Amino acid sequence: MRTIARAVPYSSTATLAPARLAVWNRRLLTGAFVLIMWAASILALQLAGPEARALVAGEGMLITTGTP
Repeated sequence: MRTIARAVPYSSTATLAPARLAVWNRRLLTGAFVLIMWAASILALQLAGPEARALVAGEGMLITTGTP
């Protein structure tokens, strides 16, 4: 009979599962952080008013009617 080579360390799926879960948890946490920051920036823009929205839109100057 042939012997099994000992050059490659044995790793079962039970030991790999926590590492895979850690990777997915990190990805989900990163995605949740990006989504929360995007929503916060959108809400801040909505609360800032039309001048800030015009500035972000690239218009640079908002023409309004009224007293100078």
